[in-house]
Amino acid sequence: MNGSVLGGTFARFHRQFLAMPSRCLSRLLSGFGCLLAVAVGASVHGDPAALIDAGTQRMRAQEPAAALDLARRAIDEAQSSPGDSTELSAAYALAGEASAALGEFDDALEQFESARLAVRVIEGLDTRAQIPIYYREARILLAARMFAEANDREERAFEIARRHGPRGSEAWASASLRLADFYLASLHIPWARALYDDVAQALEESSAANTTLVRYRIEALQNFALTYRMERFRPLRTPRYDGIKPRPFGVVPPVRFIGATAARPVFGRYGAAARAFEEAIALTRTLDDPSLEAEANLKLGDWHMLSRHAHEATIYYTRAWQVLAAQSPEATEILTRPRLLRMPKVGDPEAPRAQATGAILPGFIEFAFRVDAKGAIRRLEKVAATPLSRPLYKYYSATRNAQFRPALRDGVPVATNGVSFTHQFSYYTGWAKARRRP
Repeated sequence: MNGSVLGGTFARFHRQFLAMPSRCLSRLLSGFGCLLAVAVGASVHGDPAALIDAGTQRMRAQEPAAALDLARRAIDEAQSSPGDSTELSAAYALAGEASAALGEFDDALEQFESARLAVRVIEGLDTRAQIPIYYREARILLAARMFAEANDREERAFEIARRHGPRGSEAWASASLRLADFYLASLHIPWARALYDDVAQALEESSAANTTLVRYRIEALQNFALTYRMERFRPLRTPRYDGIKPRPFGVVPPVRFIGATAARPVFGRYGAAARAFEEAIALTRTLDDPSLEAEANLKLGDWHMLSRHAHEATIYYTRAWQVLAAQSPEATEILTRPRLLRMPKVGDPEAPRAQATGAILPGFIEFAFRVDAKGAIRRLEKVAATPLSRPLYKYYSATRNAQFRPALRDGVPVATNGVSFTHQFSYYTGWAKARRRP
């Protein structure tokens, strides 16, 4: 066979390989991982713990099919050997992670349920070993955009942690903060605020001699203040309140809220947030951690800057600079450049009429501007944009209303030229050509 024929054959195979459906291609590639799993598993035959370790390594190597094969073998070995259910539960959990990575979410949920049941058989219904399984399951459910189910798993894990850890303990505080973070991320802001406040109050006395609890209390105070900021400057869209429960993104609200009473959102609590930040700053000084103290001062300075109180913000920016400068001159480098604090959310351009939509393409518009000493935008200019056929006024407006933390020089805010920002969006090709609707 001559070189040209061989080259043509290879080119044809290459085109056919690339043209395969993504699912078939992934299965073909995962087959090589399965062969590797068999080779690895042969050396650890009969040892569930070793099989689980090998499967975990395959997951880290992004080979879920090989990890699933090893997990199933570990399940078979653990079921055939009586004893502790820990290995059986770990094998089921690994199988759930691998199934989810392969896109088999229903199988993954079944595996996680089996992992919890394996633990309950030996240790009881309320065993703490279920908590990490619930958390892993919630992460998978979030990846599958099953928000209500993920909310349920997070709350179940918190219920178990609350039973095993007394109020004010490290386990209780950690579980409370995790659930509060989940509520905050899903924009259940009143519920998140109530939990953060509950943690801060519970740890007020018990945290004095425990640095871990002090850090938990600092986190609770700062995130408590953050909830007011998120109500004032919503990150994505406005939640709808019906007087009882918020429904952001159409997600079912928390179904078993525990430990505090959620209230309607209260706007304008500028003083409450500032006092929480001040208390957090005072706590950082007791830890002898300059980086944490500087960060706390920056957060309060950013709060004032977002509220257009530039004079108060400068006070805390200067304190942060002094703390970092006392640690090392190089530590202040991060403060010598402007930092974006808020950019109003801008959606994609409105779709044209159906007969004029066309293909969906990526677009962008880049601006250059000056950030003054108060963090405001000045001298806004368009640098480049695609498409060019229409002015994108809402992107001009959003950029003009953005807020930055100004650059600092020797602890003093200064203006900075040549700052840029690029908005990215998707648009229909017909949008750039169609006339506006009457």
